[in-house]
Formats: sequence, structure tokens, C-alpha cells
Amino acid sequence: MIWRCPCCEQALERQAKTLRCEQNHSFDLARQGYVNLLLPQYKNSLEPGDNEAMISARKSFLRSAQHYFPLVKGMAELLKASCSPAACLSILDMGCGEGYYLEQIAAQLISDTGRDKLFCSGIDISKPAIKHAAISAKHLQQGADYNAVGFSYAVASSFRLPVVNESVDIALSVFAPLDAGETRRILNREGLLLRVMPAARHLYQLKEKLYDKVQLHQVEPAPDGFHLLERNTISFSIDFERSEDIESLLMMTPLNWHGNQQAKADLISLGRLQVEVDFDIQVLKPNDPEMAR
Repeated sequence: MIWRCPCCEQALERQAKTLRCEQNHSFDLARQGYVNLLLPQYKNSLEPGDNEAMISARKSFLRSAQHYFPLVKGMAELLKASCSPAACLSILDMGCGEGYYLEQIAAQLISDTGRDKLFCSGIDISKPAIKHAAISAKHLQQGADYNAVGFSYAVASSFRLPVVNESVDIALSVFAPLDAGETRRILNREGLLLRVMPAARHLYQLKEKLYDKVQLHQVEPAPDGFHLLERNTISFSIDFERSEDIESLLMMTPLNWHGNQQAKADLISLGRLQVEVDFDIQVLKPNDPEMAR
């Protein structure tokens, strides 16, 4: 188990349906199997993160329609080319939402590399998202395809990771806020960060209908304390033929809060639209502290 106490930073151990540290701080597992490690004083609102409507949109767009599956394949290919073929692997998705990317990466690594076991953990500040992720993981583990994968989910912030130092082999950050210092702390010496960000023309056709002037995305540099090992850009077009898919995409992006509201309603009513998606995928490694001296 990679979790540590958010109160005293000591390792948490499972005792029946409770996680407990040596200082006797305890955190009950929810019926769905996740644990809430986000202390109230670190919430930025009463119910932070994605709400049920946004989660439903993500599930429809990512799981049912599989619109971003080429991205998953690209992520897995970069990981297979970069990481050690160890039998056991600890993966943490920092900002996992309802668990889609973590589940898909796990499936790709198990099927393509023959690993004996994967330990997959995910955190998100959205309690509803983590609840859905935990429920999905339970269903997956009832089938043969995922019987070599262990899942563990916690409500938590990427800026205060309740994770033991150097306990993670691969950290995932997919369109999520990133704290470089916290990420370096939880990665072991051979650990890698897989980061996905929008590339230049991501969702260009959506934005040109919502804004008077469209700005291209600027490619993000390596975060502080990391250096780039591999980088790839995946670009393709999606032909939307249903208003529901356009609405789901809008709801799962920052465009949901920005842009002209009437323009969004008009865009959804179109029903048919071709949209470019453009992803920047980076595999990064923490800098060697000995080399920095």
C-alpha cells in the first residue's frame, strides 16, 4: 500500500475496513472501496472537482464512445519503450477522474508486456469521481482481463499527495494539475512521469466557434526538477454525429466554463462536427540530485 496519513505523514496500514497509522489516525474505507484522505482544511470548496454531470459526460465520451482510445495506445507505447520490464509495477494516476486512463493503461501493460502484477492507485479531489472509479475497478476485477491488477483509490489533492516517499514507479498526469515537487517525492529512483497536455491545435474547431480569436496551445516545458526522455504528439480528427457527444466533450473540458453561452448552445444543436484533437505526451524522469550539486 502506498498511502500515508495526511495528518502526520506516517504510512497507513489496512485493518479490516479502516486505514490506520502509528499515531492512531484512522480513515474508513467507503462501501465502494475508496478512502477519503483530503482533509477539510485543504478543500477549496464544499464539493471540489467534477460533479456528477461532468463525470457522466466523461464516461459517455471516453468509455462508451472510446473517442480518445488512440491517446491511450500512444501513452502505453511510450511507457513500454521507456520503463523497466519489472514483474511488478506501481502506478499512480494524479487526477484520475473516474478511472478511465488508469484502467486502460493497466490493461495495455498487462496484455502487451506479460507483467505478473500491477498495483494501480488513483487520486482526485472529486469524491463522486473517485466513487465511480472504485465501483468500476470492482467490476473489472471480476473478469479475467484484470485479475492481475490491484486497484486503490483515494480522495486527495495532487498538491498534497498522501503517498509514501519513493513508492511509485510511474506517475500519470493526464490533463491534470501537477505539483513537480510532490511528484518527485513519491517517485522512486527509477520512476517516470507520464504527462499528457493539449498540443497546439487541440479542439481548434470548437474554440473557433466559441471565441472571437483562437489562441494555439503552447507546448509545456519539462516541469522543475525533471528532464525529458521521450515525447510524442498524437493528432487525429473526430467526426461527431450526435449532439450528445459534442455536449459531453464541452462538459469535460475548461470550455464548459468559458466562451459564449449562446454559441455553445448553437454548437451543440449542430449535431454534426469534425474536431481536431492534438495531444502532447511526455515521458519525464526526475533529475539526479547528485548531478545537480
